Amino acid sequence: MFKYFSSMGLGLGLIGLIAILSIIATFQPGSLIYSSFSYRGLLLLLCLNILFCTSKRLPHLVQKFSRKDLFSSFNKEKLNNYKNIKKPEESIQQIRKYFKDHKFRVFEKTDPQYTYVLATKKKLDLAAPHIIHISILIIVIGAIIGNFGGSESVQCNLGQIVPLPERVSAEYQIKLNDFQTIFDDRGDIANWRSAFTLFRDVEPVKEGITQVNDPFKFKGMKFYQSAYGYNHEVKIKMGTAEEIMEFPSNRGVQLNENVVIVFAQSEDGYILQKYENNHLKEIFELNSEQDIPLIDGFTLNDHKVKPYSVLKVKTDPGLPVVMSGFLLMSVGFFLSWFGKYQEIKIELEHDKSAIGYSVNTKDKWNKEKLQKDLEKIIGGLS
Repeated sequence: MFKYFSSMGLGLGLIGLIAILSIIATFQPGSLIYSSFSYRGLLLLLCLNILFCTSKRLPHLVQKFSRKDLFSSFNKEKLNNYKNIKKPEESIQQIRKYFKDHKFRVFEKTDPQYTYVLATKKKLDLAAPHIIHISILIIVIGAIIGNFGGSESVQCNLGQIVPLPERVSAEYQIKLNDFQTIFDDRGDIANWRSAFTLFRDVEPVKEGITQVNDPFKFKGMKFYQSAYGYNHEVKIKMGTAEEIMEFPSNRGVQLNENVVIVFAQSEDGYILQKYENNHLKEIFELNSEQDIPLIDGFTLNDHKVKPYSVLKVKTDPGLPVVMSGFLLMSVGFFLSWFGKYQEIKIELEHDKSAIGYSVNTKDKWNKEKLQKDLEKIIGGLS
């Protein structure tokens, strides 16, 4: 089980499936792929795979950083470049000086037969692959957490306080203060902008402005300009009684079984269309001076246009986790690219006055340089 979940093949397969589903979701914006059980299950399996892969390789890393059994590998491998030397003690002294000058960390062990020297440098590079693995794990966990975020629309009428949808926030309300259509120098529409105030328990807590491609951010929420429209505020009168009411644009309002009215826009302004039995009977221009007859003695007056703005409110609780994962990943790549681990092993055999060494580093150019330097030191004493 452990071997299966820690295999590279499983990890690559999961990444491939997740990538395919993500591409499909990108081209189908209305789909529920990201919040589906199967997508979350694949992310969870990828987390387990990365976790098992990392734990499988950690013991070797811990051994490299630990001082225990530092010299056990000397007995398991044959060091190359063995040479007989005349002054073994002097050679060790010069090698020690070389390591000190080049800022190596040096460990030594001596027994009656051998002197072992282990020099290491830029050891953090060994942790780079594990840091990258852990960062990917954190990013995937953040993606899973982000799946439980919300994305809801809220219609804000000018001057009214409305609650935010419960899925994104049950404690805040929003009031639209102003809505603007922004024009460029040529007279074309450049943007739409909403200015609003956020309330908490009827107390204002934050003012914000959002526009297309420039969302407002607050407490883990993002407010996007999604749509806009206009309502029509009118005064309905019946004799001496009157009431202020609002009606939407381009949507039929049923007054009785036979009569429907529609507020619409014409080239010259706003109009009221009156339908009877599904047939257009009358068209009235809307202005504050004209009383428009509706039904049974009801009249309409004092027309005002009131804009509203539709904001898309999104929450992503996993975003801070994802960003911390990317930050950790950048650290891992930095160590991998600029912190090449270097390891040099020296073995001096007392009885034969012979010395051998091995150089281990991923930096090919540096490896050749280290080998030449050691050859020069040892060659001068042979």
